[in-house]
Amino acid sequence: MGVTLGSSNQVGLAVGTGSFGTIRVELVNPGTSLYVGEPVYTSGLQGGIYPPNIPVGSVAKYSSDPGSLQEQVSLTPMVDLAHLQFVKVLDWLPSGAG
Repeated sequence: MGVTLGSSNQVGLAVGTGSFGTIRVELVNPGTSLYVGEPVYTSGLQGGIYPPNIPVGSVAKYSSDPGSLQEQVSLTPMVDLAHLQFVKVLDWLPSGAG
């Protein structure tokens, strides 16, 4: 899902199931200002399946290898996905769709 990193408004792509306690965030530009505990929200970008500003989790760790094209970012999910019992279904139509 598309996500926005709180303080920098940098957009990334959250990938994974959270089954190991963290979720990878890909496509974050190198040199992006990040901090551990920073909130992460759905981006709501055009064509996205989630509306903007739904809390997803917080930055657990990040690093950048020299010459890398993206930051290595992982986040801790807002909920314990292994013990999730109820979900709320959103019926949302992105602006400009349909």
